Amino acid sequence: MGFFVFISFIFKNNIFVSNCCRFDNRVYSKSVHLGTGNYNDITARFYTDLGLLIANTYYGVDASAVFNMLSGYSEPSSWHKLEVAPKGLREKFLHMMSQEQRNARMDKKAHIIAKMNSQVDKKIIMALYEAAAAGVKVDLIVRGICCL
Repeated sequence: MGFFVFISFIFKNNIFVSNCCRFDNRVYSKSVHLGTGNYNDITARFYTDLGLLIANTYYGVDASAVFNMLSGYSEPSSWHKLEVAPKGLREKFLHMMSQEQRNARMDKKAHIIAKMNSQVDKKIIMALYEAAAAGVKVDLIVRGICCL
């Protein structure tokens, strides 16, 4: 039994991750909590943090890889379930938005819902405009600056 606490002073992290590893009856399992904030009761009056509790080994492996990456221990070559900036998150978003554009052009349901602290990325902004022009419904929840 024990805990490892890692606090990053080098990187600005906009996600809170906790990873619980358990070995019970010769079965190893991982549970992960992913959160967008610190659940502060004062800031909750202005915006909402989201949390997700997952009992899935793939998310657990990815959470361990996040800790290893932030601590400088190792760099994962790929991710199972998570996308982590700056290691491919933008490309994943662009791919997902282009898929929604294809759906809209084929008269399928097409909808982008995104929650973020700010939106200032020019490539993402252009992709959002293109998606909306293609008929994709776009709903953004932006806490701070938005350059759309």
